[in-house]
Amino acid sequence: MWKELNMLVYKDRTFCTLYKLCQGGQECCRAATPELVKESMEANLPLCTYAGKPDCFKEVDDGRKGQQGHEDAEPREEASEPEQDKLV
Repeated sequence: MWKELNMLVYKDRTFCTLYKLCQGGQECCRAATPELVKESMEANLPLCTYAGKPDCFKEVDDGRKGQQGHEDAEPREEASEPEQDKLV
């Protein structure tokens, strides 16, 4: 038998962790920014995130696609807070 579970998450919304790789990510209201993660932790509410790429995702085409080791490529930022893993 299926039992419905109700869960309260921050802002009752699903957020995107891929916003830095998306064309509209910097302006997106669903971007899981470090500030948003901090707010959810302060509110003691879990942050719901997409398990994959959302339908609206459009990859940034900055001319470096497929160029491994490009000199001016920015390094990937790793999650700085281990608590972020608990929010998924």
